[in-house]
Amino acid sequence: MTYVVEPLNGTGSSYGPINRIVAGAWAETHSTASYLVVLDTDTVFVGAPEFVRADVAVRPVDMKGATSSGAADPLDSYWARMCELGGIDLDRLPRLSTTIDEIAIRASYNAGLIVVRRELGVLQQTRDIFSASFAENLRPRAGSAADVRASTGLVGREASEWWGSSQAALAIAIWSKTSDVHLFDERYNVPVHLLGNPACSWPTHAEFAPVLLHYHYLAEPQYQPEFRRVLAQIACPPDAAAWIEERISIFAT
Repeated sequence: MTYVVEPLNGTGSSYGPINRIVAGAWAETHSTASYLVVLDTDTVFVGAPEFVRADVAVRPVDMKGATSSGAADPLDSYWARMCELGGIDLDRLPRLSTTIDEIAIRASYNAGLIVVRRELGVLQQTRDIFSASFAENLRPRAGSAADVRASTGLVGREASEWWGSSQAALAIAIWSKTSDVHLFDERYNVPVHLLGNPACSWPTHAEFAPVLLHYHYLAEPQYQPEFRRVLAQIACPPDAAAWIEERISIFAT
């Protein structure tokens, strides 16, 4: 394991995903690997992932959030400007459905799991698009007064106004570079933090074996009972559940 300390984020912004954007671009510049995998720190593998031969492999976003459903959507002008910054037409983005609220949107992907063919420069393009939008103060949720709860807790109103912009930059960067995009199935990037709500379902069947869990804030002591319930609900492998239990118990003491 190699750790590199570099001053990559000089924005001073409270929007934490900028760190992931600039770190991914740095890795793409300095690595010699054929593929790069970007993961959020609040994810855990509970099964063996499958290698996919595609330029990019991603999961759709869970909720509509800062995405656009099309021309009549108030956020479509934001997406149109982001596409201009990325050098593509807005209609270049394909349509897909969000994983939880099942709303048809222009393509936007969960940044908690990204696999890219390094030579394409998708992560550097993501940085460039986001940096251009940051210079224009192009906030998708400007004036929303929201306070998003992320893995580190409530992020504050300023960061919340930017929430979803890193994913927009990523989607546009992807489609500016390639059409060879693989969508991981429901075993990947399971939104564990949302599945405690009885209204939110997730595919489970005899052959379903989750691979990557995205647990967000559920490792915090007050949410751990919900974490355990959802692990059982999605049939998390017993050895993986035991491994998780051993580690979250540290925070409960």
